[in-house]
Amino acid sequence: MEKQILDEKNGLWYEQRGDYFFPILGESSEDEPVRYGKYGMLRTTYLKEYKSSWYQSMLLQGKLNKHLNQIEQGDRRLWSCLF
Repeated sequence: MEKQILDEKNGLWYEQRGDYFFPILGESSEDEPVRYGKYGMLRTTYLKEYKSSWYQSMLLQGKLNKHLNQIEQGDRRLWSCLF
């Protein structure tokens, strides 16, 4: 029987497997929907390769999709002004 609990200190959900509780992680827990494209994916690659601790921190805090969506919108506006 799997049991899920919410830790109110950090806002993460935990799932019990046997005697241990594991955090339920992933982008599906974020409130912000995925709307990024080319520039968001390029930013993801950059963060994973050169700023991995920042990438993991944003992923765990649920801020990654919001950041990538902002990058995508900013880059689209920049390129639309240039051409």
